[in-house]
Amino acid sequence: MERESVLVRRVRRLLLHLALISLVLSLPALHGAAPALLVVGTACLASFAASLTWRYRTNRSGVVFTVFDAVAIIGYASCTPTPAATFGFLFPAVWFRALEGTRGGQLAYWASLSTALLVSVPVWHAVHEGVSTDTLGFLMGGLPLSLLTTIAAGRLGQELRAREQAQQRDGVLAELGTRLLGVTDRATVLVLAREATRALCRVTPQLQVLTVLTNGAGKPEVVSRDGLPCSPSALPVALLPAAAGPLSAWHQPGGQELRRVLGPVEGTWMWLPFPEGRGGMVLGGPQTVLADAVVSAQSLLNQVALALRSSEQHTSLVARATTDSLTGLANRAAFEAEVATMLARPARAETAVLFVDLDDFKYVNDSLGHAAGDELLQVIAQRLRATARDEDLCARLGGDEFAVLLPNTPVGAAATFAERVVQVLSDPIRLSGHHARVGASIGVTALDTHSLEEAMSCADIAMYASKSRGKNQVSTYDPATMPSPAPHAMGTGEA
Repeated sequence: MERESVLVRRVRRLLLHLALISLVLSLPALHGAAPALLVVGTACLASFAASLTWRYRTNRSGVVFTVFDAVAIIGYASCTPTPAATFGFLFPAVWFRALEGTRGGQLAYWASLSTALLVSVPVWHAVHEGVSTDTLGFLMGGLPLSLLTTIAAGRLGQELRAREQAQQRDGVLAELGTRLLGVTDRATVLVLAREATRALCRVTPQLQVLTVLTNGAGKPEVVSRDGLPCSPSALPVALLPAAAGPLSAWHQPGGQELRRVLGPVEGTWMWLPFPEGRGGMVLGGPQTVLADAVVSAQSLLNQVALALRSSEQHTSLVARATTDSLTGLANRAAFEAEVATMLARPARAETAVLFVDLDDFKYVNDSLGHAAGDELLQVIAQRLRATARDEDLCARLGGDEFAVLLPNTPVGAAATFAERVVQVLSDPIRLSGHHARVGASIGVTALDTHSLEEAMSCADIAMYASKSRGKNQVSTYDPATMPSPAPHAMGTGEA
């Protein structure tokens, strides 16, 4: 990308040097002119050189520069005894102008200089009165060649700019691929995709892009808009075909719906779908622009689709690694990680931990079968989740043991919550045509220790204290009456 920008600058600098050299070589053509004409002709050449240099330094062209150059042409051609010498720097100037502006602007520049040459004919005859020469014939003979030169130079400049834009688009895609490496967050992927799309439009003038993603309801939603005068939030599903191709509805009677959504924009429109039907891109612009940009846009879509698929797979793996497959609650690893996170915070609010062990679960599991036991655990998980708050974390630690992390909850409020959990979990449950009832022994502790092992051990000790007192009991860890916590794995006893 950067390499091609340097190439364009080098080509412009080369053409500038050729034009300046041709201006210097045009000085001898003033030999024989009157001193006043010699001064005026030299000043016109210097003015032309200053105009070229200014345009090179500012990378700007416009009507003012065109008029300035035309006046310099008239002045020089009127002063020199050989007007045909004007072609000596006209051709390099046209080549230099080929790397600036549009094709129409380049032809307008040629037309202006050609008109200036024609205007200089009567001026030359008035200045060089008494000198007989076919000035008009010389000039008219060179103008067709200069037109062909202008067209060829314009085409060369167009190809050079197109190559530069292609290199810049490749650079955008390479940067996107590098930035997507290791990204697993969907939102981050979409942000990077939007930035890359904006960069594509920036390096491809007149390109317009509407990026569409299908939401959970199957409705196409616009996630980014670049180069368009409107800002639609959605597109009609009927307007987006399944396969890549032109949006022909734009040119048909039904196209007013597309015009209503996209706004009064002109050009050719093409639909590029995401792989696997995730959405896609609506590309708009002149046909030549689309022909250059469509490959880059499709490559961008492929990279983003691959990154989104990787993000989904990562999310699925994380969910499987942190979720209990039977109940859908967090598993032991996820629960312990969240407790460790809470403990690592330098300033944390009061937080409590509950350990819940089911009473009589073994009896239900043995008498009604393992399928009924699994169904019972699922019902317990649903009741536990329904009783807890949104910010609470419910987990199944293994077997018939559950745990609840209660942020921003004093230990007294946690004990009250535990009493409510006992009542909810003790309600009868219908399993495979049979009524079953289990109880719950719960241990409560404040999360005020300095290690994960101590916190888990305190809750474990309190839970076993509840079991020792009978069924459906709640105990809060009391260091004065209960054993000191010691790092050890939590029990998985059943009763």
